[in-house]
Amino acid sequence: YITKNLYIKKDKIVIIENFCDITNENITNNIRQITSKNVLKLVTLSRLVKWKNIDTLIKVSKKLEAIQLNIIGSGPEEKYLKALANKNINIRFHGPLNRANSIQLLNSCDCFIQISSYEGMSFSILESLYLNKPMILSSIKANFETAKSASLYVNQFSESQIFSAIELMKDINIRTHFSKESKLIN
Repeated sequence: YITKNLYIKKDKIVIIENFCDITNENITNNIRQITSKNVLKLVTLSRLVKWKNIDTLIKVSKKLEAIQLNIIGSGPEEKYLKALANKNINIRFHGPLNRANSIQLLNSCDCFIQISSYEGMSFSILESLYLNKPMILSSIKANFETAKSASLYVNQFSESQIFSAIELMKDINIRTHFSKESKLIN
């Protein structure tokens, strides 16, 4: 289409493959049941920029009990976000990880969370779908198109909605439901 209708020469076109390829056969999705002895392990994987609303996620996480928020990534908001977390032991910054370590941490957590104000097609959502991870996502069009029924959706600016969604994800039945939904999308 591009070469025929837009008259762009083939040698001027670069193909960027847009897919999720997780080939490690040892990856399994284990939905852990939350008991009084452990915590709901959340993970967010993104560039640390303002429109990702990680500051809101940190504020909410500080109000919750029996959770651990794992933040993978780096960016211009990193110093501010670490100060906001204020050495809270339930919030862990992992910095930028290579793809294999990111996937390993994503797989070890109970729930992927992303409350971004803007997304194109998020690879971390695709990876979460592949791993059948329950998700909490912002209610924006790109997320609806990608995750469909495999996520609990929240207003990314509503601390009370985010709080309630995380509390809901502590329930093994809720997580199991969203995990099953993600299998239908794959």
